[in-house]
Amino acid sequence: MTTDEELIREKFREYFDRDLPPLASMPDGLFADEADYLGYLKKVLYFNKVVVEPLERAGMKKEDRIIDIASGDGQMSACLYLKGYRQVVLFDLDEERLERGGKVIRALVGDDTNLETIHDSATNLSGEYDVLISYQTIEHLSDTGNYSVASRRCQKQFLVAVNDSVRRMCYFNAPNYRFPIDGHDTGLWFFHYLPISLRNWLITRKWVKCTWAAVHQLPAPSTPRSL
Repeated sequence: MTTDEELIREKFREYFDRDLPPLASMPDGLFADEADYLGYLKKVLYFNKVVVEPLERAGMKKEDRIIDIASGDGQMSACLYLKGYRQVVLFDLDEERLERGGKVIRALVGDDTNLETIHDSATNLSGEYDVLISYQTIEHLSDTGNYSVASRRCQKQFLVAVNDSVRRMCYFNAPNYRFPIDGHDTGLWFFHYLPISLRNWLITRKWVKCTWAAVHQLPAPSTPRSL
């Protein structure tokens, strides 16, 4: 019977045409243990199948300039770099996760990899890109620090910026609003159907526990232009 580790090694070689580097080759402190390392790689493999390969079939090219919005620990960008993409921008509000993602990618691909990172809110997106990847991000855009209760104003500002900055392709992924369980944030039945103000009130008073802690307090964004 194939073990989880064996399957990850097999698929890593299949997808990226190279052997999986051992955990010992990773810089100290990036992963707690082998299970943590393999869990990171499973997400890299997952993104290849559900995001990168579909975008390639749709026409994404190696020379495209790609922005990975809310790149987090860099699994999506790691997948792209492992497949030969070299103009990938990691964009995230969490500076520590940006730094970690960069270190992992350099360890997987090479220390001389030219990485570009942007530490900012997605509502402040600017620049020129061929492809934008937004994986489970737009539902968290907020200027209050509570990422479980998105602001429609912030979402609109982000989409205006996307319209101005992206030349060819966009990939958006977000939880299905019609699904009765708010599995993405709270795990409660129908919680995401409540008015935003009530959800915010319940979470800020800690009567409802959410998975996105309010760790950032952002300044209010400027008034978005009309779409």
